[in-house]
Amino acid sequence: SNEKLLSSYGFVHADNPNDEVVVYLQDPSASYTTPPFLTFSLGRTDTGFVKQALAGLHWLRSEISHSQRLASTRELELAVMSALRGHCASTASAWLRNYSVSASVRWAC
Repeated sequence: SNEKLLSSYGFVHADNPNDEVVVYLQDPSASYTTPPFLTFSLGRTDTGFVKQALAGLHWLRSEISHSQRLASTRELELAVMSALRGHCASTASAWLRNYSVSASVRWAC
């Protein structure tokens, strides 16, 4: 669930009152456009939010399927979840280093 994911990576805390995090699926500095991303939230379930999340997963799945030879759909899904875990861990690490931002606005970083 989103709650378990957000908690395990340290995104649920007092400085993140919206319990929401954006996880970029591609390095934001590598492009002039907004990179593909997923937003995890405890409170948002609207249709647009769900479509955005599915689009991010579709992009990641497409990138992996074009860059790796996988024998089955199961292997592809495992590779997607593994890649997503890596992106979440990178985002969590970046959040830990982000204490120079005021606590009142750090949730937006």
